Amino acid sequence: MNIAKLMARQEQQRLQTLNSFNRGTAAIDLAELALNHYSSGAEAAAKLLLSMEHGEAFDFRMLIKLDTVNRAKADLIMAGYKPHELWPSKWMTEAGRNGRQIMEVLGSKWAL
Repeated sequence: MNIAKLMARQEQQRLQTLNSFNRGTAAIDLAELALNHYSSGAEAAAKLLLSMEHGEAFDFRMLIKLDTVNRAKADLIMAGYKPHELWPSKWMTEAGRNGRQIMEVLGSKWAL
């Protein structure tokens, strides 16, 4: 596969993800990635969510550790934020999950 085809496929995956998720469902998926894996992408997802939840700095260079689909999810939770509404737990709760509990377990696992 040449680079042009690879980039076109990644862009298609990105657009499909952006159209299929919202902030809450994207936060849930990233939390599940972080809870179910120990990869560098899982670490990036955990640190992004925890930094947003607790108002701490995030090293944006970590985003390159995410694959195309999970990067799109990260972009969704970061896009159009309001500084006083950076609570992934709230978005997860609005999406039908216990966001507070998910974030507590995430914080315990990654101990950041």
